[in-house]
Amino acid sequence: MKKTVSIAFASLICIISFAQNVERLIIKGSEFSSFYEKYEYKYPGFTRANVYFTNGDTARGKLNFNYFDQSMRFINEKHDTVAIANESDVNLITIGTDTFFYDNGFYEWVATSAKVRLAAKHIFKLAERKTIGAFGTSSPAKNIQTIDKILGLSSYDLLPNEELVYSRETKYYISSVKGLKNNFVVANKNNLSTLFPKMNVDEFIKANKLNLTKEEDLIDVFIYVSKTK
Repeated sequence: MKKTVSIAFASLICIISFAQNVERLIIKGSEFSSFYEKYEYKYPGFTRANVYFTNGDTARGKLNFNYFDQSMRFINEKHDTVAIANESDVNLITIGTDTFFYDNGFYEWVATSAKVRLAAKHIFKLAERKTIGAFGTSSPAKNIQTIDKILGLSSYDLLPNEELVYSRETKYYISSVKGLKNNFVVANKNNLSTLFPKMNVDEFIKANKLNLTKEEDLIDVFIYVSKTK
């Protein structure tokens, strides 16, 4: 269940493998179905998983993580794809070598030391829906919709000259390993200082001129706070 890594080396590899810049994706109306199929789930198919509940119970099944609505899904006896109903009762889920922790949402495991756990969320956001006019000019679509409604569309619901603009970004979170309850917070200076008051995180960041929006700088801070006693 618990993965512990070598702080100085394996953590570096793990984070780099997850590293993604904020990315802008432009999808034409006719390409929406293929876009949806490509990015909807983490895995190509539903994969054997172990579910560990907060009360100590366990369960097994074939699961997959939906990036668009950030839900863990399975195929029920009616062969419908549905989300886990009792998410708040879940502590963590392991799928192959991956681990998903639950804390008012699922967080993908990145690295763990004896003191702190690092996790990530890979989030899609609908930024804009627009209509492409003559000579490539564009204008916002009249019926701007929420992402929930957009995700219910098919390519047949979008005009060939319409475009959807998404952003795809990775955000990092930290949690103390102490206790049984996950307590993830955004991996920023204030939260790190609160979790590790003895480590002078602010001074370490200033002295090394670190920017926590950069993956390589976040690695340095993760290694530093992991040394706390």
